[in-house]
Amino acid sequence: MYCPHCSATDTKVIDSRLIDTGTTVRRRRECDSCEYRFTTFERRGMVEMMVIKKDGTKEPYNRQKIRTALTLAFAKRNYSVEQIEQLIDQLEIKRTYK
Repeated sequence: MYCPHCSATDTKVIDSRLIDTGTTVRRRRECDSCEYRFTTFERRGMVEMMVIKKDGTKEPYNRQKIRTALTLAFAKRNYSVEQIEQLIDQLEIKRTYK
């Protein structure tokens, strides 16, 4: 990590905390050269999800297709639209942070 004050590359972490329900790390750092203290926020990068079909072709993930398929699958069962949305949310969170 570069020091924003002197551009040195040697910095050390003084304190580290999870924020935003564990999706972001807040780090308090200190430069070894000039002893300047600064804060960094680190987030995991989001990668666009791809769906791999049975024949091996790939296509971009489409939330609407999942919603339509689940709505048809649960048509004769006692599932609300909110429950289906929660199921899709859980699926996306599980795949994104795996």
